[in-house]
Amino acid sequence: MSATEIKRVVVDSGISVFYRTACPENNSSAPTVLLLHGYPTSSHQYRNLIPILSKHYRVIAPDLPGFGFTTVPAERDYTYTFASLATTIGAFLDALSIKSFTVYIFDYGAPVALRLALQRPEAITAIISQNGNAYEDGLGAGWAPIRKYWETGSVEDRFACRVLAVVASLNKILCFPKRKFPSTKGQPLLSRILDEVASATKSQPRRTPPNYILTRRSSSKEILVYLFTY
Repeated sequence: MSATEIKRVVVDSGISVFYRTACPENNSSAPTVLLLHGYPTSSHQYRNLIPILSKHYRVIAPDLPGFGFTTVPAERDYTYTFASLATTIGAFLDALSIKSFTVYIFDYGAPVALRLALQRPEAITAIISQNGNAYEDGLGAGWAPIRKYWETGSVEDRFACRVLAVVASLNKILCFPKRKFPSTKGQPLLSRILDEVASATKSQPRRTPPNYILTRRSSSKEILVYLFTY
């Protein structure tokens, strides 16, 4: 196991992608695990998991555009949709010459990774999903204001979504609900990774993490709402 490194790479016409990475010592050919974070966090979400997984895998955890420390030039006029995020992460993987990987998806990481799976199915060896929605039935009652905005497109309904996004971000950042993992019978890779997720997160202190500070930026709020509604 090596120490987690902090790196950047410029891809997709000027986007500086911030990422954390680690790999087993003396094993540069270890299989790659890509960790895609949720809303409204960043690769900081995986800070405890990365060193544990890196005993066996090359681990890559980028900050998605609009989150964490990844920066997008204003002149890029970037459109914050999941399709755009998938394009950027695809360019990120190409820049690192990653042609085969397992992807661990959480929340907003899901619509990014699932698009990658459609675009390059031969590259993905496994998908491990924690709270990764891929179907309309997964959008429960809490999505009612967003569904209404999809139908009307009104300023008033967009404002309601903005309030919902801010409240949801605070709840997710400041609360640590009990975690319930799926059955892993007959799935050794999934079993190992989920066991290590549980080990890494079972005793997190209740304190305000950097994610909260980063999402307080005015530009970040609008980006969150845009992704929340499109």
